[in-house]
Amino acid sequence: MDGYLERNNNLRAMGFADYSEYLSSALWLLIKSRVLSRDNGRCRICGDFARTVHHMDYSLHVLRGNRDDKLLSVCDGCHQKVEFTGPNLDVKLSMEEAVRKTKKLLEIGSKQRKPKRRKGGGKLWIGLSYKAKHLLRKGRK
Repeated sequence: MDGYLERNNNLRAMGFADYSEYLSSALWLLIKSRVLSRDNGRCRICGDFARTVHHMDYSLHVLRGNRDDKLLSVCDGCHQKVEFTGPNLDVKLSMEEAVRKTKKLLEIGSKQRKPKRRKGGGKLWIGLSYKAKHLLRKGRK
């Protein structure tokens, strides 16, 4: 069965009219918040700031929030890359193609991404505000 057809059938079984209604539900907002928190607000593909959660599966378990392992925090750019193809990223991929592409990008991203560390101290500076960085530097002296 086509992944998006499965998604729509499962959403109807859960009482949602469509995917848009599901994405605006309290259930999804809770799941999304939990996944973004799990991933420290970082894209699982490139490590950039994430504000979107990508479904690798639309089973009832995932849609109900019982399988967060099938959900990934992603940045807007990576989400476009996994969902679309073509020179302008304007052709929607099938669910199966999107899953294959996501797995490939995850593999590439994990090989290319290295932790960003400050010279000498080894502390992570990713995502810290200017004030936090200043306080950490001040505390070292």
